[in-house]
Amino acid sequence: MSGEPAIKRKPLNRLDFAQIMLRQDGKCGCVLLPTLHPVFADFPVCGKKLDAQEGIIDEHLLALAAGGSNDLENRALLRKPCAKLKTSRYDCAIIAKIARLAGKAGQQVRRALGKTAPIPSRGFDKTKTRGFDGVVRDRA
Repeated sequence: MSGEPAIKRKPLNRLDFAQIMLRQDGKCGCVLLPTLHPVFADFPVCGKKLDAQEGIIDEHLLALAAGGSNDLENRALLRKPCAKLKTSRYDCAIIAKIARLAGKAGQQVRRALGKTAPIPSRGFDKTKTRGFDGVVRDRA
């Protein structure tokens, strides 16, 4: 909507993957999050060893949609449960707030599109009434 192109996710090659794995000493990168930004201060750090059986996710510490980059300093390897938690609880909220503040969500978008009329309800039959017992009767 904004006209500016979004940064595309760049996949890690084997060398970059190995460099990040060494930087993290083979442990989950969730330990880096609380020091990154105050919004991650309450992130539950696990500090567990990465295990391919459990799943290893290449995660941007600061999401691309939130102004992050594809640089290796902004990348970490997280266990799948930690990556899912980061995305669902933190990244989605940050991205939604950025969209709201930029006027790319909600009422601002409807106004920009010329859709200012209220959303019509489906209405109801005004000749009938429903009693407290749930029975529909004719209005008297």
